[in-house]
Formats: sequence, structure tokens, C-alpha cells
Amino acid sequence: MSRTEVLCDDEPNSDEPNSDDEGGTDDDDPFLDGAAPVNIEDEEPALPPILFREPRPIKDSQADGGLTKLVAAFEPAVPVPDSHDVFRGRSNGFSAIEVHMASLNALRAAEELDPHVMYAGLAALVEEFCSNGTQRERVAIFRHCDFVYWKDLGQVAFTLRAVTNTLFWNKEVVLVPIFEDLHWTLAIVYLRLGKIDFYDSSGDTQCWKAQAQSVADFMVALTDAARQDRTRNVWPRPAAWETRPLVMKSAPHQRTSAVDSGLWVLACAAVTPALDLRDFLIFVNDS
Repeated sequence: MSRTEVLCDDEPNSDEPNSDDEGGTDDDDPFLDGAAPVNIEDEEPALPPILFREPRPIKDSQADGGLTKLVAAFEPAVPVPDSHDVFRGRSNGFSAIEVHMASLNALRAAEELDPHVMYAGLAALVEEFCSNGTQRERVAIFRHCDFVYWKDLGQVAFTLRAVTNTLFWNKEVVLVPIFEDLHWTLAIVYLRLGKIDFYDSSGDTQCWKAQAQSVADFMVALTDAARQDRTRNVWPRPAAWETRPLVMKSAPHQRTSAVDSGLWVLACAAVTPALDLRDFLIFVNDS
């Protein structure tokens, strides 16, 4: 299928929902007052186009100060817990995660984070930084292998079964960690808004465009499959996806830090669920 690809300047409030020129306000936005998603019966055959937006300039004094502190303070648990002490629950989605001993040992040896540690870390951060249960229920966390099942193996039905307990189809935020070429990145998907904020500590433009497009197609495939069950309130397809990288190549930590990219992904993820509901649009729009 063909895909439209657009690259535009990041003009503040030029095409965002509820901008002043459209007469909208925060009070008018259903995202803020908890309006329920709706089912869409007729699906468009073509994939939504994706629009690539340039990142905003970041001053050295503003960039990554909080991330640096989080990474500097990070130490693995001592003693290392038994692999059966933490497990993935079937009913609660992500509050209980299995972490294998080899994964924790790899972290202690200062090697790159493997998927078990990454997934457990994301889950722990959401539990820690979400202020209450209602806010936690707005976030879904995928594993790297969920993305691989779809991208490399074309397993839509299998992947849907693997992530069904997250109820991703009506979440406000979906975290999709990706591990390719020995490097971790993170797609922060705002499903209802059709937006993807992409975190890559290297600031690689080609990586951002390729992976953000894949994640957009991934989410469309999963939501289309989830919509087959008419009892689910699935967010409708976006008319178009919009994505922007969160890191530029000149970010300070790229010059001063050799920390594994996995730790930076975890630090970035810590910011997302810590936001108040009214901060989400500010975070996405960066206005």
C-alpha cells in the first residue's frame, strides 16, 4: 500500500487540535474529561499517512539534566532477587513482570539491558511515577518481542493475544520499546491523537523515520484486529500520524555520556507517566 510522507517545520499550534484559531479550549477536549472512545465499523483500506516534524532546538542548559541525574543514581538491586520473585501477571497487564536471573546479572555487569530488564523497568517506572490507579490505567506497555512478532514474522493475531491484557486499544499512552542493531529506542504512542514521540539517544534521523513509520503501521494493524471484537471500545484510526524525535544529534549526553541507551530509554519513560492528564497535550505539542 502507498504511504504519504510529509516533512514540515514545527510551527507551534499550526495544526494541533484545540488551537486558538479554531476556538477550542482545554475544556472542550474529550481527552481531558475522560470521554470514551468509539467503535468504527467501516475501515479505510489505505494506511494513514505519516507526517515527520522537525525537533525543536534544545539549549544545553535545558537538555537532559533530569535524565542525567536519574541515570547517575541508577544501581541494580542488591541482592539480586530470584527469578521467581517477580512475574508477569495475567490479569493486571504490567504491574507484575518476570525478570530472569541472567537479565539482572547482565545489568550488574554493566552490559546492555536485555528485553526482560527493559520491560520490568518500564513497568516499575509506571507504577512508581503514576500518581494513582486511574492514571496507571491510561498507560499500556508492550515488550520488544511484541513488536518483533508483527514486524519480522507478520503475526498480527498472535501479537494481539500477547498484548490483549494491556487493553491498549483505549489507552491514552502506549510505550513501545524497540531493540535493533544493539540499540534501544522508545516509541511513545498517543493512540487517540495519532501522535508518536520517538526517543533515540543517538538522534539518528533515519532510525527515527523508519521505526516511527513501522510503529504507526504496527498500531494500525493491532487496532484493526482488536476492532473485530465489537465489545471493545477501540480508538478510531487517525486520519494521519504525526511523529517527532525527542533527541537531536547535538544533545549534551551524546558528547559526555557512554551510558547504555537502555538506561536513557528508561529515564525517558519515567517522565511520561509522571505527567498530569492536562500535561499530556503540552508534552506532545511542546507548545
